[in-house]
Amino acid sequence: MHWKLFDGEREEWNKIILDSKAHYRQSYNWGEYKSLMSWQILRLKKISKDGEVQLVQITYRKFLSFCAAYIPGNISGDINLLDNDFRKALIKFTHSRFIYIRLDSNSKEFMKERSILKKNGWKKPLQSLHVSRSIDCEIDNIEDRISNGSKSWRRNYKKSLKTYDEKNINIKISNEPNFSDLVSISSEMGRNKKIINIHSIEEFSNLTKSMPDQSIFATAYGSSQNPLAYRGMIYLRGKAWDFGAASTKEGRNLMASYVLTIELLKKAKKLGVKTYNFGGVDPKRHQGVYKFKSGIESTEYTYTGEWEWSNLFLVRLIINPLIFIMMSDKVRKSFKFINNYKF
Repeated sequence: MHWKLFDGEREEWNKIILDSKAHYRQSYNWGEYKSLMSWQILRLKKISKDGEVQLVQITYRKFLSFCAAYIPGNISGDINLLDNDFRKALIKFTHSRFIYIRLDSNSKEFMKERSILKKNGWKKPLQSLHVSRSIDCEIDNIEDRISNGSKSWRRNYKKSLKTYDEKNINIKISNEPNFSDLVSISSEMGRNKKIINIHSIEEFSNLTKSMPDQSIFATAYGSSQNPLAYRGMIYLRGKAWDFGAASTKEGRNLMASYVLTIELLKKAKKLGVKTYNFGGVDPKRHQGVYKFKSGIESTEYTYTGEWEWSNLFLVRLIINPLIFIMMSDKVRKSFKFINNYKF
């Protein structure tokens, strides 16, 4: 069987994705979200020799006859199928002549996938967008996670609990958060850390439109209802993933994120979540974030990460430096439209 366009319903796609334990970025709803964020979406289907359905969701943008494509998350199916036939299908269905593809697999079978991808002509990018490290936290017993966490995390959590009582800090958990408050918190954190604000009202709004029953945010407010910190998550059938977190200078001083995180984990557990993924971690470049995420008893692991392919020999030498430049905070601040080109 050859790759063909998926012509089924959303429920059929999502069932196959969930059954295969693929990443949430391969869900139909995530594709709808990226479509609202001005990406074109391609969903391909193939029946393997043993009769199993293989699905791959691709986000892409066209520039005349050139296509820049992105495959987010581990796919539903055998990664062996991301071969030359797959690339030909991608060129055909995007009506392109020249193409650049970047795969970002979240599979923990990185040794096996690395060998397969090399065999099929994929290469590690010269410029990666992130370190392929992540942290999972089992939340069957949240109190045990806290008590078995690091000494500093337990100490800061106790201080945070005391502060919440003394300062009358309250937490609102909702799938319809105040988008302006979330952006306000992110913007202040960006100014304090001298980094670009990575989220917008449009982004939060489109996420809740596309995934109203799969996304939720916890926001901490001071006694005068001033926003202090937030943490958001996306959840699908027993697993949740971080979707951004930020705190203001006051929120950081009050250690608001500690209680906030635990309350979100408690909410996740009530929703049937068993494993919470804290997203990417970089122990070298972002030590503070790493210590916070790893402070709760959790499991750190390496995943397959980013790989690329192009039918233009020089494209890798052009695109990778371009990605490096576009990821620069200085460039993003000067040319704000670049923020619309996030993967």
